[in-house]
Amino acid sequence: MKRKLLSILLSLAGLGALASCGGQSTVPSTNSTLRSTAATASGYSGDTKSPYTTSATVTFYGWPDNSPPGAAIAHPVIHQLAGGDGSYCNPTTFATEPTSSENAKIPYGTRIYVPYIQKYFIREDDCTTSGPQGLGCSGLWFDLWIGGDKSSKSSAVINCEDSLTQNGTVAVIVHPGPNEPVAWTGSIYNDIPAPNGSCNKPVGAPSPSPSPLPSPSPSASPGGGVSSTVIFYGYPDNGNSCAIAHPVIHSCAGGTGTYSNPITFATSTANDSTIPYGMRIYVPFMQRYFIREDDCASGQCGGYTFNLWVGGNSSDVASDVEACERSLTPSGHVPVILNPPSNEYVTPLGQIWNESNGECNGTYNY
Repeated sequence: MKRKLLSILLSLAGLGALASCGGQSTVPSTNSTLRSTAATASGYSGDTKSPYTTSATVTFYGWPDNSPPGAAIAHPVIHQLAGGDGSYCNPTTFATEPTSSENAKIPYGTRIYVPYIQKYFIREDDCTTSGPQGLGCSGLWFDLWIGGDKSSKSSAVINCEDSLTQNGTVAVIVHPGPNEPVAWTGSIYNDIPAPNGSCNKPVGAPSPSPSPLPSPSPSASPGGGVSSTVIFYGYPDNGNSCAIAHPVIHSCAGGTGTYSNPITFATSTANDSTIPYGMRIYVPFMQRYFIREDDCASGQCGGYTFNLWVGGNSSDVASDVEACERSLTPSGHVPVILNPPSNEYVTPLGQIWNESNGECNGTYNY
């Protein structure tokens, strides 16, 4: 097997009770030569351990860069060959490094969910150093099967892999529950239309929405993560001001989102012991760092709610700023990293809202 280095990140969350796959038929790969064989017609209902979210490197492999080229897998669990449709009951094959520590942490049959791909996967293979890339999967690394067959154009499969691989670690839910969104069922790469096939990509990248909320562990560095509510505020809804309750590195709400200049955020004063002033967090779906320098208004931020500063000033149109805030606010809980390391991916730099060019987080889509 293979592959290359890269990633973006995230952290911790769990889901509720697991549903049975009884009565749900599996769907074979869309490539006819890669028909996957499920262990039972009712689908895979194994892996009922408690869910958690971790930050991992995620890469991809397919027919041409498997080792040897093909769809053979080292440890069939529910498929005789690499395959699956990405659903909870028929997760797609993935590989990781077959060291004793990784085998103990991510044993064969472990199901994962990758939020930015919006598919479920199952460990049935090993990463090796014998593939075309000459790389293993050192550390927490998931190599996801993308598809392809003997008729596939190798460059098209690998181009699809490259287009999906992120710069930095990404959030992965280990032992996920059954209710995560699945963008489509079937293989990621499809030979049709020829000659370059199609690279199926989800529209948007929703964050995982597991529950209940786990307890944070902010004492370490990194300090783990919480499944949190994230909301936004700016100049107009801060009393037409950038004033903050507890300046740490800014005299007024601000920041560019880098590790050295994180953006102001607020939370409930009930969280003062676990989310103290000066604590950095990293919010993966925003790809920015934030720092606690403010308090939420009474009753505004129940539980682990993080209220992130978007920016603005006295010349901005309040309705524009608020429209930006609404467009960024996710539904449900999202992962937030407490006391994050300094090397998380950050883009773009600067305040989130920019009235001068009408951009909200670097785009016009709000």
